[in-house]
Amino acid sequence: MATRTEAITQVGVVRWARTQDWLTLLLVGAAVVVVVHSVEVARWVTTPWLSLTAALGVMAGLLAVRLPWKTWQGHLLASAAGFLVVYLQGSTLAKGDTFWARLSELTTRLVAWFTALLDNDISTDTLPFAFILTTLAWSVGYLASWAVFRRGSVWLAVLPSAFGLLMNLTYLPERYYYYLFPFLLATMLLMVRLHSVQQTVQLERQGIGHPRSLRILWLVTGMVFSSLIVGSVFLLPPNHARHEALVGFWNASRQPVEWFQGEFGRLFSAVGGKLSLSTRRFGASFPILPVKPSGTEPVFSGHVSYPAYWKVRAYNTYNSGGWTTDDTVMERALGQPLPQDDFGDPGQGEISYEVTSSSSTPYLFIPSPNNSWVSVPAQIERHAAASAATDALSVRAKKRLEPGDSYTGSFPSPFYPESLLRSSAQDYPQWAKDRYLGLPASLPQRVTALAIQLTRDATNPYDRAVAIEKHLRANYKYGTDLTTPEFNEDRVDHFLFQSKVGHSDHFASAMAVMLRVVGVPSRLATGFGPGAVQEDTTAFTVTEGDQHSWTEAYMPQVGWIEFEPSPIYPLRPRQAADLSGFGAGLIGSNLGDDLPKEPAFNNDLEEADPGGGRLPGGEGLRPFPLILRVSPWSSGGILFMMLIALWAAGLVWVWRRFFLQLPDPEMAYARMQRMASLLVVESPQGQTPREFGVALAAIVPESREDVLLICDAFCRTLYGNAKLAEQDRLGLGVAWHRVRKALVHYTLN
Repeated sequence: MATRTEAITQVGVVRWARTQDWLTLLLVGAAVVVVVHSVEVARWVTTPWLSLTAALGVMAGLLAVRLPWKTWQGHLLASAAGFLVVYLQGSTLAKGDTFWARLSELTTRLVAWFTALLDNDISTDTLPFAFILTTLAWSVGYLASWAVFRRGSVWLAVLPSAFGLLMNLTYLPERYYYYLFPFLLATMLLMVRLHSVQQTVQLERQGIGHPRSLRILWLVTGMVFSSLIVGSVFLLPPNHARHEALVGFWNASRQPVEWFQGEFGRLFSAVGGKLSLSTRRFGASFPILPVKPSGTEPVFSGHVSYPAYWKVRAYNTYNSGGWTTDDTVMERALGQPLPQDDFGDPGQGEISYEVTSSSSTPYLFIPSPNNSWVSVPAQIERHAAASAATDALSVRAKKRLEPGDSYTGSFPSPFYPESLLRSSAQDYPQWAKDRYLGLPASLPQRVTALAIQLTRDATNPYDRAVAIEKHLRANYKYGTDLTTPEFNEDRVDHFLFQSKVGHSDHFASAMAVMLRVVGVPSRLATGFGPGAVQEDTTAFTVTEGDQHSWTEAYMPQVGWIEFEPSPIYPLRPRQAADLSGFGAGLIGSNLGDDLPKEPAFNNDLEEADPGGGRLPGGEGLRPFPLILRVSPWSSGGILFMMLIALWAAGLVWVWRRFFLQLPDPEMAYARMQRMASLLVVESPQGQTPREFGVALAAIVPESREDVLLICDAFCRTLYGNAKLAEQDRLGLGVAWHRVRKALVHYTLN
């Protein structure tokens, strides 16, 4: 198609495009807009009209090809136009009284986001993500159009869109999967269209005549069969089969994927999630999000002698949007195994535990701030200046855990008398002061003032921590914060003085920040709550909804001590006797169901699948309701038969439209030639109509006169510009009917 650009100088770009490109342009635009619209309806963030941006990109791709420019000139001008469109679209999301003020704020916020990218900070601004989506919408539209009209390549046009669609649907509930079907249909029709154009161009180059409706015929036929294929795929029941070889390959290649997910969470932390993916939240950054995961999928089961918190990772650096870790190294975890059937006495010595994973994860779940050993090859993440024994941030298995994998371990007793904690020295090691006292310069002064006010009567670090913990539990509500902080607003400040509502990430962050204000090294610890106890056992079942965060404060000669500022959880026990007040008691007593759990939040940012699917329990893709049941008279059976009837009617229409009706001799000859090539034999290239008629008459001699009549009428109208009378047209119709019948009879025999 691109080889015909020289036609512009003869008839003009508008006329040439109108005759050749509009149908192809429509199919390219449909494939791109389906993908972009799936992003719009997901409502990740507030965006401009992405479908319009993508459509403009498609049009720009056509103009870049059809106008008499060099390739680099077309790309340069299209890039400039795209930058202008995207920047103007992005300015509509910025705040300002004037157009120039909005442009200035847009530029400032993009620069701030880029600075966070380079400085390993967390960005809480949604505008850069909306800007990137707008840029991608334009780019995908332009690339698809340019690939089709310049290169004639359907794969270069489709693959970026397909990748974007699959990436988007991966993080959406299954009810969004319906976008696959119109995308597949538009893609298949585009392939048929490009093939038909390439074939007709080849015929023209060889000087072979062909009917004007040949491209339309191919497109209609492609529509029928593409609809049948896509409809059949839609009707197939979902198959959630697990192929172990593919699972192994995926898990082996997950490291770059998990790195990308972690970086995405750091740079676009304000983007609302649509699925509960708790085990993927423990990367190098931990943004403070508006909601918590509320899924019920099991993550692991743990055996331990009391309801412990299962730590996954700790974070040391706070900025206005969340927590990060930096300057860490991985050290091999060493230790001597203890008897695996001895789960210890929680009042003294070492306490053993056992974990059985229910999901695929690289992290080990440790029920203590300080771990002694694990039974599987593992690595401990720590800061370079500290030891693994005193500053373990996370413990990771060298070989990724799969469902059913188990490991054991032990940790020192976490119970210390309050008298010992109050008498702990305040001479902190240098690594603790360097890593766990830092605060951002942008921290509002009122946070500092509140922390000092709350701890003015405390004489030791432990009492300062208790005072802050008590204040948070008594004066703030546990729930979903429905207010949206400004992109540059400190999350802890917003929680303490604006919303006063939050979940465990907010409570734990606020306590850790205020402890640092008063000189107590502290960090955010995140993982899972105790889980649901299994009756008459020492096992706890932990689900995605149990994800929880708490605060750890460092006490010299003791180590890291857990604090619980969230009011829905009881205070952490300080001695074994306190376990009865923890809601569980020692193993052997009635544990019951009163262990605290994170509440399931009902919010607009996390969209759960409403059920009604094809799998047990209402899971999976919901029907339309095209489900084929045993009885053909059920709703699914009736709709399926209706679909088959519509498909058959489409085939009949194609047959009657393109093989029975005769608008002119040229069409009659073309259909006779097409039917002969389909049912009998392919006609050799270079034959004249008369030679083709003689060859065909030799195959069906009973219709010799009819075949020659059609060929003669075709030659007279094509080469002699003769017009047939109405009587001759009727005769031509009768002749075609006889030839068609003879060809079908010959094929069947």
